[in-house]
Amino acid sequence: MGSVKKHIVIYLDEGVDTLGVRLLTEEIHRIFDCGSVSVKLIDSCDVIKGQWVSTTSLFIMPGGRDLPFLKKLTHNGMKNIREFVLNGGSYLGICAGAYFACDSIEFQKGGALEVLGERYLKFYSGKAIGPALADGAYSYESPIGALLAKVGIDEDSVYIYYNGGCLFTEPLPSNSKIIGCYQDLPGSPAAIVSSRVGVGKVVLSGVHFEYPYDYAIKDACISSCVSSREFEDGRVFLIKSIINSLIF
Repeated sequence: MGSVKKHIVIYLDEGVDTLGVRLLTEEIHRIFDCGSVSVKLIDSCDVIKGQWVSTTSLFIMPGGRDLPFLKKLTHNGMKNIREFVLNGGSYLGICAGAYFACDSIEFQKGGALEVLGERYLKFYSGKAIGPALADGAYSYESPIGALLAKVGIDEDSVYIYYNGGCLFTEPLPSNSKIIGCYQDLPGSPAAIVSSRVGVGKVVLSGVHFEYPYDYAIKDACISSCVSSREFEDGRVFLIKSIINSLIF
């Protein structure tokens, strides 16, 4: 089984953070052997056609904006993603991709950018609520709410780029577990969760582990004393362990 090539598809269409997709693609190629892992970008038309399903190990829905995902993918595209996971595929949702995969979302409730509603995939049967940090500050045009979030992983802490991401409501569904929690919030709510859905696997993250230190620190509006080495060691360990858990 170790010699079988793992195929990863990353969604790239309206609403997607294109920089995040580029950084994520580069990171996967850097960490994993290109002989064992391949990466392909697909748009909404590809997802709806469904030809990717039979050759894909992992579907990644990146950050950006959730509402254009709904508009472009339509019911048929979302149905293909859900059935892919139910039948044994893996799904990784980052920020907007995590909101998109929950039972329902609550984004900036009562604010100018409010987005509320039920979602189709339901890979996490609770609610995604955000922005979780920076007192709810967020802008699509600027990094006003961006920061380096302190995330608890087992007994350790890592710093990961955050910009508008969610927390996952508890109590935790029986098919889910917490991978990471927001240590700067009361009660340390869930920042990263994993779930078993059908015979497939899901990881949803409210933080952007695809952003390396140089990009993250440039945008962070709230300063942090974390060093580049400490940040990168924790970030690379996290992204490698998450993707390994989903494709191997």
